[in-house]
Amino acid sequence: IAATRFYYQNESFMRTVEYYFLRIGMKRFSPQGGTHFLSQNVDLNSTLSPELAADPNAVMFRAKAASAPGYLRGGVYSTYENGRWTVPKALPEQLSATRRATILSYSTFSVGEENKFAHPASIELFFDRLRSGGVIPAPGNTFRLDAVADSGDLTPSVIFALKQWKTDGGCTLYVPAIVPEAAWQKPKPEDSELLTIPQEIRDSLEAQLPPEVLNSKSDMEKILALRTYFQRKFTYSLAPADLRLRGDPILHFLSKTRKGHCELFATSAVLLLRTQGIPSRYVTGFLCVEKSTVSNYYIVRASHAHAWCEARSEEHTSELQSRLHL
Repeated sequence: IAATRFYYQNESFMRTVEYYFLRIGMKRFSPQGGTHFLSQNVDLNSTLSPELAADPNAVMFRAKAASAPGYLRGGVYSTYENGRWTVPKALPEQLSATRRATILSYSTFSVGEENKFAHPASIELFFDRLRSGGVIPAPGNTFRLDAVADSGDLTPSVIFALKQWKTDGGCTLYVPAIVPEAAWQKPKPEDSELLTIPQEIRDSLEAQLPPEVLNSKSDMEKILALRTYFQRKFTYSLAPADLRLRGDPILHFLSKTRKGHCELFATSAVLLLRTQGIPSRYVTGFLCVEKSTVSNYYIVRASHAHAWCEARSEEHTSELQSRLHL
């Protein structure tokens, strides 16, 4: 009790000391500069990020976990128009926070009931070049995160965002179990946002649906049929997009080139599934599967930036990975 009282009476000084030790501890992992990947908008009409093209092997961050964390969500988008995805303008929900006063103080940010999972798994993130503006790349089944931060929000697109976060100390995510392809399991009730298609391209999109999707009976059968269709008929490529194109880039991808990067596959999956009445959303983030050869952690590089589709079937929430055609 006395130690706790001393801490709070000298909180400003103690927090300064803590941040100093956190920075010293992570200094060997923190190069100068940084790379920005997460944004409010996605433009499929532009070329790939110049930072990614310049140094695809640059380490963005590291993850310490019992097994590969897999897909870490950093951005979720629901509104599409003319090759661009945007984030809905709505106020975020403040996360429930509990302050932990130990040798190094931190805050626990929770979603729902923290104590419902008896034996959760942890994923520790240590950041190098990634500059996310407080956004935490996290699996879809994350229910709690610990970090040295003043407060945290859950955005309307179910993304964790911290305020006054000290990135030198990283953060720790907690999940019921490590599921590499975990999607967000609690969809917001506004399904209309996840079904919207620009009216001017709806007919053209529906014309691109293969018979195996149209003839499938359940939502899950349609999702799997579309994935198989992409695997058989399309080719993955990082070649720059032709910026001279006129019209919607997704229609050009589906009807002409049938070749492109993950953003085109993911967007096509979202829009085609929406034509079938299946709520879907476009998700960006990182694929964390590369095991370090020198230590017990996983490495996330610039080239591991990824985009995919999350689709909710009648049976359960499912995730369609746009890159499974490889």
